Amino acid sequence: MLLSFWESSEFDLGMKESTILIEPAPIANATYGKPLNFTCTCPDPWQSAALKILGKNGFKFATFKDVYCQVPIDRERFYSVACSGNTITFGILHPVDNVTWQCIFAHNSVNIGNNVTKVNINRDPPTLKPSNKTTVREGTSDVRLFCDVVTDGNPAKYSNLIWQHWIGNTFIRKLDPDNLPNGSPIKTFSLTVQSISFNDIGTYICLTTSSGVGGNITQSASTELVVEAIPRVLLTTNLFYRQVEKSFEVRLECVGNPPVSSLKVNTKLESSPPPFYNKTKIEKPISLE
Repeated sequence: MLLSFWESSEFDLGMKESTILIEPAPIANATYGKPLNFTCTCPDPWQSAALKILGKNGFKFATFKDVYCQVPIDRERFYSVACSGNTITFGILHPVDNVTWQCIFAHNSVNIGNNVTKVNINRDPPTLKPSNKTTVREGTSDVRLFCDVVTDGNPAKYSNLIWQHWIGNTFIRKLDPDNLPNGSPIKTFSLTVQSISFNDIGTYICLTTSSGVGGNITQSASTELVVEAIPRVLLTTNLFYRQVEKSFEVRLECVGNPPVSSLKVNTKLESSPPPFYNKTKIEKPISLE
């Protein structure tokens, strides 16, 4: 494809408008934050080559044939370069974005060709290891659950560190961890559950989010909290109403851990039903003329 364009630069290369050939863009897969190298090749003759991000104004740096092949001192932390004949190998030392890099060759201040390389950054979620199943008695003052980051994510920038409490498939509540990251990668985050009651039983899920290129990656791990509790009968009310000579049903729910295997209900019958009165007052009709 032929394209006519104007290119401006941080470096005064004196480039003019010209018609150049844009070659098919190869794709380079890179790991977040780890060095990436790609090559650009141009046929003779050429005098300079500049590196830039496609679609962005200005060059990152430029190198010149037969003069020097090196990165400016103030850019050495970010880029590398190696020259071999008409092939230049550019290095991005800490790639973090999905961008397309472009190297532009020039001769006598005129663009004579360019190569483009599209970079795809691969990201990995952290590997989490939860604490083992924990069993406590109801009334315990507190218990701590842990979630270890066994393998750091890529990038190791964690946010939204939370715990979730579930009973079966029912979400109960969201809980904040005891410790939050202070800028450095966190290795363990914990949760303290205080004043243990039977209602604290269930699954606790630790979640962490790695933020970076292409959105967020969330990783989770879960552990179980078992609460041993004395069996108790749950009633919605202690007072029931019914109609005379009509049957009615009272539902009792017994909870505890270990689960209750049997339930005995004692009933107390009154010797005689309570008195009921039905008083009716009849009025004498009055005719009106």
